[in-house]
Amino acid sequence: MSKVILIISGRNGIGRALADSLYNRKDYKIYATSRSPKESSSPYPFLYLDVFDQSSIDNVISEIIYKEKRIDVLLNIPNMFAIDASEEFSIEQIDKLININLLGVLRINNAILPHMRKSGRGHIIHLNSISGHIPTPFMSTYSASKAALKAYLYSIFYELRHLNINVSLINPSAFMHRALSNNSQNADKYIPDYADIKKRAKHNIIGMFNNGLAYKEIISTAIKIINKPNKNKFLYPVGRFCLLEKLRLYLEQKAINNFYRKISRS
Repeated sequence: MSKVILIISGRNGIGRALADSLYNRKDYKIYATSRSPKESSSPYPFLYLDVFDQSSIDNVISEIIYKEKRIDVLLNIPNMFAIDASEEFSIEQIDKLININLLGVLRINNAILPHMRKSGRGHIIHLNSISGHIPTPFMSTYSASKAALKAYLYSIFYELRHLNINVSLINPSAFMHRALSNNSQNADKYIPDYADIKKRAKHNIIGMFNNGLAYKEIISTAIKIINKPNKNKFLYPVGRFCLLEKLRLYLEQKAINNFYRKISRS
């Protein structure tokens, strides 16, 4: 039986690449979402969804459940970048970024979880960023949103696994620059004191993305996770992580596993 997969933010960038690759395998039933579904030409359905709009989220999930009776996998990829000094961003801009990168995720997960609990299985997969655990200067608000996302997902990983619902986090080191250019915001203010160092930092950050992972490395990891979910594994680093960083991630998960066992024992 084909797995029913819902891909949030599948119109372009890594979301579209994932949707196309999964569809071409023929053993998945793909649904993708966009704020402009009529502009998205594809052989699989595109549905309107705005992460700010709870009713649009509920409508998408209800439509798929009505047609397919279940959603097996949620691939959640909403993302907004921001590269400027923290002080230069207005509170309204920071609120928008956190709404997309964190609160939108919570809205979607909370809407789909009742259906996964009812069916007795499910898999929630998120794409995060290295900035979630290595704070990046001039990406402070972005780093904060990704760190918060990681903490939230780590927590529900343990909350849900006894219900046969897996939670996985794909953590790329950096991937191609078009992901950055498609959905980024510039700060409302310009403060000259930051100009020189910010110029150098932006150049280096954008260079990192230009030379980042090809999508195929992320896609192959996602397919592996979908086909062989591991209820005991949460974090999947992809790309140019040094050995020390991989060790740090391993020790982090081991420590959290030990803490979870302590708080959950009777």
